[in-house]
Amino acid sequence: MLANQLAGRMRALIAIESKIVDAKHKHEKEQAILELDKKRSAMIRSFTRDE
Repeated sequence: MLANQLAGRMRALIAIESKIVDAKHKHEKEQAILELDKKRSAMIRSFTRDE
């Protein structure tokens, strides 16, 4: 059960990472990249020690 939850959360984290890379590659506005970075940071902080 925990493994399935973790897999889903990791996929979401990887998706955000991909969006950040794409945004940087496309030279999107810094604000958009910062928002994605904040979202990624919040997700990482939400992980528990067991995860």
